[in-house]
Amino acid sequence: MIEAKKNLVRVGWIDYWNLFPLKVEFEKQIQNTDVSIINEPSPRATNKKMLAGVYDLAPCSSIMLNQDSVKIAAHVGVACLGEVKSVFLGSKQKSPDIESYVKKSASMILSAWQEMNQQELSLPLALSKLSSHLEKNQDDSAHRPRKPLISYGTASSTSAMMTKVLFDLYWPESRREFEKDSISFELVIGNEALEKHHLYPTKIDLSQLWMATFGLPFVFATFAQPQYLSKQKKIAQLLNISAQNAEKKMRSDPSYYLKKLPLQKPAHQKIDLIDYWSKIYYSLGPKELSSL
Repeated sequence: MIEAKKNLVRVGWIDYWNLFPLKVEFEKQIQNTDVSIINEPSPRATNKKMLAGVYDLAPCSSIMLNQDSVKIAAHVGVACLGEVKSVFLGSKQKSPDIESYVKKSASMILSAWQEMNQQELSLPLALSKLSSHLEKNQDDSAHRPRKPLISYGTASSTSAMMTKVLFDLYWPESRREFEKDSISFELVIGNEALEKHHLYPTKIDLSQLWMATFGLPFVFATFAQPQYLSKQKKIAQLLNISAQNAEKKMRSDPSYYLKKLPLQKPAHQKIDLIDYWSKIYYSLGPKELSSL
């Protein structure tokens, strides 16, 4: 067994394009330090190793903050306001009725949520009231499309839970049952979503849907650390600086990061990364923390 360096800070990293600009800037900040970055293929893999105590800090699925053993390490993550294209529900079947129904339901829930948000309600109670509000105010419940059958895959935790929450709102308790002829959707995230976006005739962008339903940004990931560790203040400071620097370049000169792309990953050539990076940001403020 190889003995770890005593003062080595192990930082997990998700090998997705949405974190690439931040990684470029963070690597500049940690030069000549005892910080080591270890790449993981998916959020779920990073989450698992964070819970196992492998990492001192990592960008984890936002839902990980519900774990008693994990706490937020810095107000840095990956967020988006509106459509992002890298987190969506896709179906190989055309289904305009489901797209239309979800859009209409989101609008109805948003108005009720904005009123309800002034009250101090627990989240379960708030969701229950929103679901009841939707069912009472829909005038076409008899023609409501059947709840889709969703395949969640294994890569995401936050997006899977968010989908379950949203779709349980749109299809209240009495109509949650799946039926044999329900349309099938699959949850597609990260690099794969960007590469395969054009293959699905029907797409429901989850970041856009979250914004339409609650009026809040969608926070894909947050930098977290084990609860037992003292606050990584220096690393958090370097992450904040890196986030600010990355955001400035992503807005003013995003082509800078294209020049930094690894040659062994030609798949990015099929993706408009400049457009993608224009949709996301890293610094988390009050609205992002409220969304969490």
